[in-house]
Amino acid sequence: MQGSTTRFLIASMLLSLSATAQAAVVAFSNIVSGDGAPTFFDESTTTPDAVNGNVLNIGLNNFGADGTSSSNTAAVDALSLVITAPEGYMITSLLYSEAGQAETTGGTAVASGSIVADGMPTNFATQVFSPSTTLSAWSIEPGIITIDNKQSIAVSVTNSLFAYAFGPTDIAMIEKTSATLTVGLTQVPLPAAAWLFGSAIAGLIYSKSRLT
Repeated sequence: MQGSTTRFLIASMLLSLSATAQAAVVAFSNIVSGDGAPTFFDESTTTPDAVNGNVLNIGLNNFGADGTSSSNTAAVDALSLVITAPEGYMITSLLYSEAGQAETTGGTAVASGSIVADGMPTNFATQVFSPSTTLSAWSIEPGIITIDNKQSIAVSVTNSLFAYAFGPTDIAMIEKTSATLTVGLTQVPLPAAAWLFGSAIAGLIYSKSRLT
């Protein structure tokens, strides 16, 4: 009887720890694009990564600027959301990154932006493409943003792309092809009750070994 009780308690503890480990995935909510005309961030295709649920793949809707088009020389938009850590975890960091391509055979192109996480703004390093730039890849990653162990935070990203062609036959274009947001978590230390539970199991195992 005592052996069955011990096995039950051990199984319960292992199941509890396993459930906690599997639940270590944040929730992304209140995802809204706006503050730009037209809308280039696409909240409908902004979804967690299929492999790592703590990575948000940000949806894009033709996010680019064309200097030869008078109606599309600038692309400006913003995306806001709320990130909530699972029970037993806290948010400790964010990492934003984006990538795209640009070409300026006769003109200039610029990419800039910023991210505000938990009320703390971080500006992106501005990417400037001078005339006579062949089709080239570019990327922006402002570095890891430290979050002071928060259970939930608000985040907003603002991006601006500009392109200006010198003449009607010149090429000046820039576009963003991908953007991601990666969340870092830390586990909250187990409360005293959990340590007592573990000690009780250890005591039962010890008692059984003495009896046998």
